[in-house]
Amino acid sequence: QVLPREGLDLTRDMDTVFTMRTDRETGRGLYALRPIPSGTHLHTAPCLIFSLSSYTSHASKTVLEHYLFNLPDGRRLLALGYGSIFNHRDTPNVDYRASGEGGGTVTYTTCRDVEEGEELCIFY
Repeated sequence: QVLPREGLDLTRDMDTVFTMRTDRETGRGLYALRPIPSGTHLHTAPCLIFSLSSYTSHASKTVLEHYLFNLPDGRRLLALGYGSIFNHRDTPNVDYRASGEGGGTVTYTTCRDVEEGEELCIFY
């Protein structure tokens, strides 16, 4: 069953829309449990914010470097929750928007229709 396109916000229901599992090739990832239409809000991840100086002196020298989102002012965000589980794909099915406002968030929305069983990926 395909979900309706208009007015759909699955934040409260997100665990029934996707699940986390481990794949032998890509490692841990998020996978659609049912068809998800384009434009569906999947998740808003709260974030830890690194100042530019904290990033330069500490975080850039750790494994965290691979999980940080850049803000235009040089600060970096570490997405919590499901936010750091989205894998990369050259042709993603999920778009994200990083914001340093309100303590920092990254919001994830499908950018095309997603089939059941398909991995949810972003471009980074």
